[in-house]
Amino acid sequence: EEFEKSLANAGVTRETILYLYETQYLYSDLQDKLYAEGGPLEVTDEAVQEYIDQHYGAENGSYSAKHILFKTVDDTNTALSEEEIAQKKEQAEQVLFQLRASENPQALFDELMVEYNEDTGEPEEGYTFGPGEMVDEFYDGTAALEEYEISDLVESPFGYHIIMRLPSEIPTVEETKEAYALELFST
Repeated sequence: EEFEKSLANAGVTRETILYLYETQYLYSDLQDKLYAEGGPLEVTDEAVQEYIDQHYGAENGSYSAKHILFKTVDDTNTALSEEEIAQKKEQAEQVLFQLRASENPQALFDELMVEYNEDTGEPEEGYTFGPGEMVDEFYDGTAALEEYEISDLVESPFGYHIIMRLPSEIPTVEETKEAYALELFST
């Protein structure tokens, strides 16, 4: 009875749910049969490694970075007042000055990131991204750095960033195999 109510509240029928489950099962089964060991499109470790070599690492435009963001927009992406933006820039410059004066800027970066970063969605280990996955200013700012180098202020539509480039994350064959098969299946 509760299940029927949930379906009705979601505007979905029992038949639709069954159809979706069946389609998902068939899709997964088809993918398994196509790409599994011995299948007509078997995903070999060699093929996955070639894919990794072509798509990951800085030489292929894939970077990892952390940043400290001083937002110049509110949660609806509306620009803050000129006075607030000036305060954000001054605050960012002060943090950058601390980093430049530090004997251990990498450790200090993490401390200041916890204290000042206004990017609430940033994973603790930072971002790994390729072309088009971040705003151009952030991508270009990261690409211009060496590993563990810290940028000057980088201004984007979201605010002022202080970026620290990290070593590029290169996944293992096992970590990539499923994503590689999905990409093959969808093309």
